[in-house]
Amino acid sequence: MSVRIDRSGDTWRKKRGQELLFSGTVGTLILAGGAGSRLGFLGPKGTFIVTPFSKKSLFQLALERVRAASIQSGCELPVAILTSPLNREETANFLEEHDYFGLLRDQVTLFEQKMLPLLDEEGKPILLPSGLIAEGADGNGYVCREFVLSGVCEAWRERGIEYVTLIPIDNILADPFDVELCGYHDLMGNEITVKAIEALDPEERVGRLLEQNGKLDVVEYSELSCAQKNELLYAYSGLLCFSLSFIAKTVNIELPVHIACKQMFGKTAYKRERFIFDLLKYATSSALLYSREEVFAPIKELSDLTSSLELLFAFNRRIFYQVTGVVPPREAFELDAAFYYPTEAFLREWKDKSVPHDKVIIRGKIE
Repeated sequence: MSVRIDRSGDTWRKKRGQELLFSGTVGTLILAGGAGSRLGFLGPKGTFIVTPFSKKSLFQLALERVRAASIQSGCELPVAILTSPLNREETANFLEEHDYFGLLRDQVTLFEQKMLPLLDEEGKPILLPSGLIAEGADGNGYVCREFVLSGVCEAWRERGIEYVTLIPIDNILADPFDVELCGYHDLMGNEITVKAIEALDPEERVGRLLEQNGKLDVVEYSELSCAQKNELLYAYSGLLCFSLSFIAKTVNIELPVHIACKQMFGKTAYKRERFIFDLLKYATSSALLYSREEVFAPIKELSDLTSSLELLFAFNRRIFYQVTGVVPPREAFELDAAFYYPTEAFLREWKDKSVPHDKVIIRGKIE
């Protein structure tokens, strides 16, 4: 039941990952098929404004990091964004209106997940007042399949991509180009590598890692037994690295359906979803353990926003100190994405500098 965990912080892995990044062999895939309904927001979740000072959306935070990593590496690193039929057009329009937040148009590709009918308590499709069948997105389980069928996988293979990181759009600490994760993945010869974190408590609503039949696996939080909640100490962050060669082989893999009970349309609805972690049983894989305050700040509901921003601001203070060598104030501030992927020139420019009030760093009090 337990799982072997390797801990992050290895310099050699980071060096190897940076070599991969600078050779242009890494791309990132962003899961963004969801709506902002749990945030009290109408529209694709990625368009939700999250930062209090510069008013950046989740998409802007993620794509500016891709741009900064591209500048650091000297490569036009590609990003693919998983949408749903419900938000594909609105997502495309939003990105075009904002000029892809500094990325070249051909760096960004959108593709779609499928939908499944929602079922009532009798297992029958739910009908809307319009007479149409109510549908919900089918989860992220077939993201690799759709990535292949859309033609993006082959296009990336032709441009020399060998590794793909996967991040959800709602995690504001997600690193689209984590060099240690990529380096570890390559050195281990993995097909999938999982970014693991320690579980906070038995009732935390996160999946848990374990080993079954010699394979790394994940139990969804809604399916955990009481014993598993207490025994399984390592949580699934939803952050992954894939070998592109493995992704290409997933087209014919059938994944199990998980059932989620939700209150929708004024009634109990059963949503059927597939999850990407079910691919682990088909892959050579292992997990790399990170401090959760470095990598895990998801915003699932509006109540998550304050705590997630506090984690982001604490992370910014640590990054600013690493770049400048100067201890920053406790006051909250936002960093330009260049601080996360600094070039040599950027490091020279910012060495020994204090936190200013300017266009690069914005600070103030959270209202």
